[in-house]
Amino acid sequence: MQRAIIIIIFLTGIIHLPATLGATGPGNDSIQLSSPLYREKFHMVTDRSLYAAGETVLFRVFNMSHTLLKTNNWSRVIYIELINNRNIPVAQGKYLLSSDGTSGQIVIPDTLTTGSYYIRAYTKWMRNYQPSEYFHAPLAIINPYKMGTAGNEAPNVDTGDPGPGSRYAKGITCTTDQPSYGKREKVTLQLEEIIPGISPDGYCITIIKDGYLDTDYNYSADQEGNVQAFQDDVLYLPETKGLSISGYVAGGQDRHSVANASVFFTLLGSDPDCFELKTNESGKINISLPNHSGSRDILITVDSEEDEQIQIILDDEFSLEYSDVPTSTVNYFPGRRDLIEEIMVNS
Repeated sequence: MQRAIIIIIFLTGIIHLPATLGATGPGNDSIQLSSPLYREKFHMVTDRSLYAAGETVLFRVFNMSHTLLKTNNWSRVIYIELINNRNIPVAQGKYLLSSDGTSGQIVIPDTLTTGSYYIRAYTKWMRNYQPSEYFHAPLAIINPYKMGTAGNEAPNVDTGDPGPGSRYAKGITCTTDQPSYGKREKVTLQLEEIIPGISPDGYCITIIKDGYLDTDYNYSADQEGNVQAFQDDVLYLPETKGLSISGYVAGGQDRHSVANASVFFTLLGSDPDCFELKTNESGKINISLPNHSGSRDILITVDSEEDEQIQIILDDEFSLEYSDVPTSTVNYFPGRRDLIEEIMVNS
């Protein structure tokens, strides 16, 4: 009998995970992958499209998935990443999802170079599909101390101002009760549906200086088009109960699957806990960690009847698959020189 031990550091734990989570669960049926019903869709709104390094991006995520998925808590965790134009993540986070979506913030590292970046959002279940299914939105980041390197240049073409006729939420208009306001004055807004039934489960309202938001950018994963998954079988199960750990147990030099091995997960620290499961015929493991959040040390051990060396191979926490880098409709360098100078002075 062999026992393998591995300690991992849970550096990117879920943010604000509550004490009680849903308990509904999916089947492991690959037919789900080809059904539009099980195809999740999310839309994210950020408070701006132009930031300084070190600032905080405020966001609101709307759950646009099928009603059955939303009401049954198909996914309870969403993964959000800030990525440079070489597809290298520079900031990452995990956030609790509800049927309406979620809201939160992600801090821009103050070491980033001035240039074009993008933010993307996805669930673990969505990793069964092409990365083009993830939500993407471009961002521009200014660092007055790092104004560009060969690895992250600013775009060269100025597409100009988006113009007064553009709308950030297509199908919905927003009007104010007067054209201008003084300090501390009350602003009354009126929202109207142009297309009936298009209203989301909530709204996100932010007041910023004109030019800080790319209102023309619109990302679509072609929800009715390509529904092909990466593989024929379900590789990543949805996180129906909160954050989960998945992977497989392998044995020997050829890393063959080890079935029916007992795997133990022990959460260390001031709030300890322990979970146990057995691997399936393919040696796979998938365990949810409800009621836990933040950065945790986890001790993982495995017992097997095999005499060969046993290994625990965990899936990557974040997706390593990327689609084409999204391009903004606005060039902030040098198309918005006044805004850039203002950000540099404030920074």
